[in-house]
Amino acid sequence: MANTSVVTVAGANLTGKAIGTTQVSCDALGIANEIQIPATLTVTAGAVVDLAFAVDPDQPSYALGDLVTIMASGVDALGNPVPGMEAIITTPTSGVTLIGNNVYRFDTEGAHIFTAQVPGTTLKGTRSFIVDGSAPTIVITAPDRGTTKSGVAKVTVKGSATDAISGIQKVDVNKAA
Repeated sequence: MANTSVVTVAGANLTGKAIGTTQVSCDALGIANEIQIPATLTVTAGAVVDLAFAVDPDQPSYALGDLVTIMASGVDALGNPVPGMEAIITTPTSGVTLIGNNVYRFDTEGAHIFTAQVPGTTLKGTRSFIVDGSAPTIVITAPDRGTTKSGVAKVTVKGSATDAISGIQKVDVNKAA
């Protein structure tokens, strides 16, 4: 038996998948009154193969003034952070303030691109953060303002919606797309 968050068990084979420690033991088939002797299996990180950002909170977009913790590090083939392979983060030249201890505040709207590089390696990556605190602009072109439709079951609405920062995915009118 083993902690399956640390290892994958397939028959008699154990494969490490996350950094950690677990107790393992095995049963011998066909031996009466068998004795199980547990052992400790420690899974450590493998070689650095990629760069990963850790963001808290991690969300699709942020509002002006939001605080976010941003870290990056080298990770192994299973996505485990490799100790000692913390990346150096370069912030955008404007619109973001470092508050301290990897915590940043978004001061302007737009896309803010952070770069990170693991020293001593060629691993480099970017992460974009969208800051959008303003509402989209909606312009109704039909029907004309103040128009009333008597006895009409359906009214066609025409117009446009724009958002300079985030864009528009969908417009609903009375819950109909």
